Amino acid sequence: MNLRKAFLSVLLALAGMLVVIGGATLGALSAYDEANAAARHRQASLSLINEVRHEVDLLSRLVGSYVGTANPRFLIYYYDILAIREGSKRAPDALPATYWEQVIGGAHAYVALPSGPGPALSERTSQLGFEAMEQAILKRIYQISEQMKEIEQVAFAATQGLYDPLKREFVSEAQPQRGFANDLLHESRYLKLRADLAVAVDELAGQVDRRTQKEQLSTGESLKAWILASMLLSVGAGIVLLFCYNYLKRHLLAPLTELHRTAQALAEKSFSQRVGNLHGVEEVQSLATTIDSM
Repeated sequence: MNLRKAFLSVLLALAGMLVVIGGATLGALSAYDEANAAARHRQASLSLINEVRHEVDLLSRLVGSYVGTANPRFLIYYYDILAIREGSKRAPDALPATYWEQVIGGAHAYVALPSGPGPALSERTSQLGFEAMEQAILKRIYQISEQMKEIEQVAFAATQGLYDPLKREFVSEAQPQRGFANDLLHESRYLKLRADLAVAVDELAGQVDRRTQKEQLSTGESLKAWILASMLLSVGAGIVLLFCYNYLKRHLLAPLTELHRTAQALAEKSFSQRVGNLHGVEEVQSLATTIDSM
């Protein structure tokens, strides 16, 4: 092999290793981005579930507060929260997550909801990629909520004097029946619906938690595999470098050293000195033959 081919082979070997390592690095970066995206998706999904859980508790408290006090502000908050859930109204922008708690507690002024529809809860879950089983649980939550709302509407009407408990019908004017309304909210049917709702929310939370955790673990394993591949390729690059060094040392550096030693001996008038048989590249061997023939 001549000198040009030897250097070209070494350069191609090193360039090949750099390309492979670069590909593995890009793969690791891509896996890192996917792992981050999975973590953000998991956080957003669990955050939405916590929001649903908090909303269920908040609506229940507002129902009890209105029936217990007949204060219309609790009814306004109740319908606003339902409107946001159903997408008929938009949630106020740039408000803290504890907004409704602060409003109820009097620490924050109530802000009327902006006009126009907003994203419904079902739409938000679809955007987060909730699976068919999770959507089915969400549908069950809606169904239970509707059944609860029917009882709550009767309780609201009775509190306002718009329901006749004896006739079991809505009326235009009657005596407020707050005791009857309160009893409705403590009947076994309503309490069972509340329990069923809590179970459904917990079931949804468990499904989402397991799915997003599985996705995050999968992307984490992919990232780990790419990192290990990059490390192994780095070790491989070191081995290739060592092989290239040994090859150049044996076929170029060592023969040149021998030629240099022979040239020095000849310069000192030791004309019997010979290079001998060298395992070098063609140019070095040709130079050794020329020196030995002198």
